[in-house]
Amino acid sequence: MRHRHRPPVYRLLRDALQILVLCAAAVFGTAPALATQTVQVSTEQQLRDAIELANGLGPLGETVVIEVLNSLQLTELGQSGTATPVITGNVSVVGIGAGITLSGGGMGSDFRAFATAGGRFNLDNLTLQNFHSSGDGGCVAVTEGTLFGAFIGLSEGGTRVRFVMCHADGIGGAIFADDAEVALIDFRFEQCSAAFGGALALTGGATARVEHGVFVGNRASQDGGAIYTAGERKNPAVLVRGRVFRFCEFEDNRSERFGGSIDLRNGDNRIEYSRLRRGSAGVFGCYINNNAPADAPPNLYYGSQYLQSEDDPSGQLCGNTYLEIPSGDSWLAANTLHRVPDRADLPRLIDSTGQTTLAGNVLDSQSPAPPQAKVNCADFGSGAFASAGGNVGTDASCFLIDPSDQLVDSSPLLAPDADGVAALAPGSVAVESGASGVLLIDDGSGSARTLLPCGYRDIRGLGR
Repeated sequence: MRHRHRPPVYRLLRDALQILVLCAAAVFGTAPALATQTVQVSTEQQLRDAIELANGLGPLGETVVIEVLNSLQLTELGQSGTATPVITGNVSVVGIGAGITLSGGGMGSDFRAFATAGGRFNLDNLTLQNFHSSGDGGCVAVTEGTLFGAFIGLSEGGTRVRFVMCHADGIGGAIFADDAEVALIDFRFEQCSAAFGGALALTGGATARVEHGVFVGNRASQDGGAIYTAGERKNPAVLVRGRVFRFCEFEDNRSERFGGSIDLRNGDNRIEYSRLRRGSAGVFGCYINNNAPADAPPNLYYGSQYLQSEDDPSGQLCGNTYLEIPSGDSWLAANTLHRVPDRADLPRLIDSTGQTTLAGNVLDSQSPAPPQAKVNCADFGSGAFASAGGNVGTDASCFLIDPSDQLVDSSPLLAPDADGVAALAPGSVAVESGASGVLLIDDGSGSARTLLPCGYRDIRGLGR
């Protein structure tokens, strides 16, 4: 079994917060806001002209706010593969009123809505639907070293930007971003598809802040049913790194190979405070495939739920494993992994031959009868798993050997509540202890740091 020193969990969480702050500064900027001018458009040609106006002002010029007054049916601009001029200036496209939609030509039309090469780009209060590209980025392609690519729906609640039925033959069914800085807030990806990254693909070390979004019904013919990330930042002078996915819902996403919801081929990713349900993969990793290089920065999974749907008792959706971790350093803290059926041939929670540290998780599956040696986890003799404490599990297969870990071999830890949400079952040992309480982590200096796990409700209806 391999052993090596690992930083305490709280340090990784602290670093995650620092990265988020840096990303926010990079996305929203600290310099004085550029001047803006507003152009209202009601036709496709007016939209194109407004983008050309912004391009003429250059990447350091005024931001042109394009107010779209009505829904538009877009067509390909020449043979460019895009409906609009490539954006090189500062552009914000905003729908005025409810239900503003930019529509493409459907499958086989071979053009996307927007492409950028530098400058800044913002979308708000719009739906992009029914686009198809034979290349990368079915709706939007952010390429060629874009310094800032932001797709932000800032609101007091509700979805502001929707990508529906966006398709790409290559990478990124709705959005492809390479070596860019991306922000997505209050959004929805639905029924999008690609070879890699059915909804969103981030390559070349593209950084991202992705929050309060929904990924539903997306497909990848290869890897990453909803999200695919790969590569390192091409410009080593850029300090902001990493990708943060927070407060997101993933449901009914599928890949034909790896990572039914998410496929990570690099480090510095964080999946936080999210819920993943009804995911499936043709090979491994119904929810996540973590196949980062061994020397990449760790990926962090924090405060999320990985749930087998209560309406899938036969396990037909996922026939392998929830989290597949063949390579790379991974930290799982304060997550809930829940498997319902009482059968040995249903998916394991975690398969790992990469370095995997567990802290404050609930690992819950009903043990088959007779009990199997490896129900929750398998490391295939690699010694991949290490416990930082505070875990509660229904078997010992995840190597939960820290004194603060708890093993339960009787009643299930979780049960669906009146709303169908997996919550702590009455009488569960996880109530008021272990992963549902405050977890103390020794920082190596003799003082204890606290980690308050979050991710599901207990029997009192309180979140943790």
